[in-house]
Amino acid sequence: MTKTRESADATDGAAAAADDRLLTRSEAAAFLRSHGYRISYSTLTKICSPAINTGPPSVGKFGRDNLYQPSVLLAWARTRMSPGGDT
Repeated sequence: MTKTRESADATDGAAAAADDRLLTRSEAAAFLRSHGYRISYSTLTKICSPAINTGPPSVGKFGRDNLYQPSVLLAWARTRMSPGGDT
């Protein structure tokens, strides 16, 4: 079965819409865990604190919640990875 142009455009639009969705910090931690990065909400909160400030960049705030883009979260998580090796 082949994709029609309309269904392909709808699929691409859905993927783009999913990436445009902004996540709260707790959703960001769950999102990173679902992509294989073991990080808890409390660790994410700690590294985002002004004293440490090594967390992912937020795109803004809504009320008291910092908001994060999924693509930025994944890029940030990749930069925190250390090279693998034999142990």
